[in-house]
Amino acid sequence: MTVHRLVRAACLVCCGLALMGAARAETLAQTFALAQQHNPALRSALANYQAALSGIPFARSRLLPQLVAGAGISANAHDNSENPLLAKFGMPTSWNYTERDINLVATQALYQPGDRIGVKQAELAARIAYLKFIQQNQTLMLQVASHYFDGLAAQDTLHSLEEQQKAVVQQRASAQANFDAGNGTIVDVRDAQARADLVAAQILAAKNQFQLAQTSLEQIVGAPMRGPLAPLAPDASLQPPVGSLHDWVRKAEEHSLGVDQAQLGVQLAQLSAQKARTGKLPTVSAYARVDHDATSVGGPLFPFGNRANVASVGVQLRWALITGGAVQSDIEQTAHLLDKSQ
Repeated sequence: MTVHRLVRAACLVCCGLALMGAARAETLAQTFALAQQHNPALRSALANYQAALSGIPFARSRLLPQLVAGAGISANAHDNSENPLLAKFGMPTSWNYTERDINLVATQALYQPGDRIGVKQAELAARIAYLKFIQQNQTLMLQVASHYFDGLAAQDTLHSLEEQQKAVVQQRASAQANFDAGNGTIVDVRDAQARADLVAAQILAAKNQFQLAQTSLEQIVGAPMRGPLAPLAPDASLQPPVGSLHDWVRKAEEHSLGVDQAQLGVQLAQLSAQKARTGKLPTVSAYARVDHDATSVGGPLFPFGNRANVASVGVQLRWALITGGAVQSDIEQTAHLLDKSQ
């Protein structure tokens, strides 16, 4: 209930204090907005979410058409001295030549079960990262509200002691005046002085407490506070929570960010196990290739070199038959991770 009331208090004060008053005073809404800009934990969660979003198009790209250009050059030495026909007709049996190749290859995945599961994994990872960001934002709101109210309490205590000091100083002056006029005793003067010294010591302790509270708040915010803390609105109030304990438990189960993350984590582990099992399956892709080959002078058949353009299209099947146990190891590992997540 304490956490819930802090959340409700933060929301209430964010709405109620955004338009109030004291000059240059920091309202809770302003303090929370400042924390959202500078808090390291929240910025880290946001960066993690943005990185997860970037992983979705990366995963989808493996299912989209790919176009790759290539070029190569090679020096070759050909020895055909064991061919009796070349020697019989007086042709050279060995020659050197240079081969140049420029190619363009387009591929399209037709059956890639592992990559299709990878897209679902990337989408789930982005959802989990978003929930973590929202949860960190809520945690930050609770932390800011708690430290803000601690600072307000210390600030109010300090103001109260300062007003009390004014009254004590007047009492001490009155006791001194009565003593000088012969209407009081030295005991009254010393008693008033003792009360004044006590209040002064309490003010010093309250200032230290307020400074500690403000320092703690600045650590949560991640930036220095630009002014004093704005007091609460006079009409600020909290409504009692509605519903029974059973209702709150049910709502927590339905809307808990931690529960949602755990459920998505199980789904992600299930997909990882499915993807590991696809390592035993073949993959199929279509391709189209265009090559331009150029061969320098060499050989009895092409004494002046050769140039050729070659185009080909086809379907390629790849099936990993022996992987050194990598696929089976991956299957076992993801199965254990699935048990852990469940």
